[in-house]
Amino acid sequence: MKRVSSGTVALLGAAALFASCDNMKRIKLLPYPETERGGVVDDYFGTKVADPYRWLEDDLSEATAAWVEAENAVTDDYLSQIPFRDAIRERLTEFSAPFGVMGIVNLTPDSFYDGGTHDSADLGLAHAMRLHAEGADILDLGAESSRPGAQALTPEQELLRLMPVLRELRREIPGVMLSVDTYHAATAAAVLEEGVQIINDISACAFDPGLLDVLVQYKPGYVLMHSQGRPDVMQKDPRYTDVRSEVMAFFERELHRLTAAGLPEEHIVLDPGIGFGKTLRHNLELLAHAEDWLAFGRPVLMGLSMKSMFGQLLGLTTQERGCATQVATAMLWEKGLFWHRVHDVAATRQTLTLAAAFRDPAGACGD
Repeated sequence: MKRVSSGTVALLGAAALFASCDNMKRIKLLPYPETERGGVVDDYFGTKVADPYRWLEDDLSEATAAWVEAENAVTDDYLSQIPFRDAIRERLTEFSAPFGVMGIVNLTPDSFYDGGTHDSADLGLAHAMRLHAEGADILDLGAESSRPGAQALTPEQELLRLMPVLRELRREIPGVMLSVDTYHAATAAAVLEEGVQIINDISACAFDPGLLDVLVQYKPGYVLMHSQGRPDVMQKDPRYTDVRSEVMAFFERELHRLTAAGLPEEHIVLDPGIGFGKTLRHNLELLAHAEDWLAFGRPVLMGLSMKSMFGQLLGLTTQERGCATQVATAMLWEKGLFWHRVHDVAATRQTLTLAAAFRDPAGACGD
């Protein structure tokens, strides 16, 4: 397998995943509750626990600290035996193709493309497993639609949709890489406790400032996205003096804010937020200069799948935008954008495999 640069795999949260295991040496979950799996608890990778966790802080008495250290040794030995841990590490650092595909799992009744299609736990799970089988490197679960004019949910409403699918996915596909699309601090904390590796946030921690504290505590992979306004108002009259420079200034400012707060820069991926508080002209201006964002040295996630700009530009209905999505995806990959968040994983893998073969014929032929 070809090895890609460490920057391109940051979205998967490699450092976050193993930093979380390291953090257990300082702050421990006690006591180990009984579970449905014979009483062996997995306190990072998400087996179902019967009792709530009780946290012990750093400032422990000497006797308690000694006991925690002994318990840590047992836990660390247990973690080292988890069969899929090495497989996750390998997947985080090596790929069979020089691109990454994030599959969209909408658990919503009102998403613009497939709202209502997978809005039950069984349908959502089946769809997620199909995308994984088609080759999604990451599954991005969303319980609240972010389409223009969408209704906001509470964290409790989000979790009612997310948790059944999330827990079953982790049971059915050990080691699956999961992202959750949320801007709520409470939702993020709950899913990170369940073993989710990535938070995909449309708000840059602006809608719920408490999210920043959660990110600093758990240090997951984090998608930093640009948007002008909330989904219910963002498309009413978006204006920029210079959209390219303003998005660049946003990334520079927010990267500094996040890293100063304590989120490692290598955990952050950039998303320019195509269609989020932007007109067709704004979107096209940004996409024409997509290489701008590479100046920050962070991977870029492109979320262009089936979006309204294809309807505005080409007169296509939502269901007719698949071909346009694939053409744009190939062009943007050629500009250096590694990650692509899409509805059609199988078609996207074919598109990017072909694009990669044109760039590296010898590699495509196994020479």
